[in-house]
Amino acid sequence: MKSKEEVDTKVQTGTFILSEKIDDTKSKKSEKEMKKEMKKLEKEKQEREKREKKAREKEKEREKQAKKENRDNADLCAKSFTLRKVFLYQAQRYQYNDD
Repeated sequence: MKSKEEVDTKVQTGTFILSEKIDDTKSKKSEKEMKKEMKKLEKEKQEREKREKKAREKEKEREKQAKKENRDNADLCAKSFTLRKVFLYQAQRYQYNDD
């Protein structure tokens, strides 16, 4: 018969080996999960960057359109001002011709 110490040692050794195997399995699962999580985070980051880039492009397009509209409005104002001057000039000439 084996002494109690030998049995305890074997049980402890067996338990230790078993726990190492379990830990190793857990760490492998953990590594897989970490890789999965990293891929997921990378994908989310790329999607976020894509959305941000698209938003920046939209904002640039809006600014470009606003500048164009401002130029068009300025051109219309200038034309309107010129037409008023011409109209007033012609009205004055017409008045002088009536006299």
